[in-house]
Amino acid sequence: MKLARIFSIIMFGLVLGAGLAIATQTPQAFLAGPVLAYGGAWLQEHFAINNIIGINLSNITKNLTNGHNMGGIQETIYWGLWDDVATWPALPTTPGTLSAVPVATGTLAMKAGKYLYTLYNTLDAGELKFENQGEFDGISYKGTLSIFHPGMQKKILGLMSQVKNDNLFFIVKDAEGQMFLVGDSRFAAKLESGSSTTGNKTASRKGTTMNFIWYTNTPILLEGFDPTTLLNGASGSGS
Repeated sequence: MKLARIFSIIMFGLVLGAGLAIATQTPQAFLAGPVLAYGGAWLQEHFAINNIIGINLSNITKNLTNGHNMGGIQETIYWGLWDDVATWPALPTTPGTLSAVPVATGTLAMKAGKYLYTLYNTLDAGELKFENQGEFDGISYKGTLSIFHPGMQKKILGLMSQVKNDNLFFIVKDAEGQMFLVGDSRFAAKLESGSSTTGNKTASRKGTTMNFIWYTNTPILLEGFDPTTLLNGASGSGS
């Protein structure tokens, strides 16, 4: 019913515009712009037409679940090789609301015999952040995932060596369980910098830091997905 009413109003506006053009002997092209602009604004105000021609915009108020807003990322980070992915979840092409914009739908699946792996991150030592980049009318985002793994065991040193020029992706959960995909079907996550240090004092924390970057138009969230179903059971730390 709402669509029919909106269509009727649009047709009425076009007829009204044509009538005004004839009465005032004004070319219809000169009246088309003002009529459409005023009519569009009126329709959006009265009928929320923005949910038909684009995203249904809404107010953004303080919305903290149960009043919680803890920072940081969880200790278990999931990662895999970009080339090992069979299917990627995708962002909606025509999201209806602001909340739908960053939520990917579809299945993240690995190729036969390929798996996700886990990487332990020390509490309060890792971070996921998104920063805008680019010039006006060309702004996108740079995602940076910083991971700190304690110690300088052979596995973590080997990982640093093997992924230094490889394409990766990560699944990261924040402190409250919101799940981010870092790397997608278009761009992989890449190692930007890495260091492994003994520290210079006995009180120093020995460990390995890796910073991965990923370029995207929109941070990507995963919902209703369990990354443990893609593990091979051989993940872990140690030598």
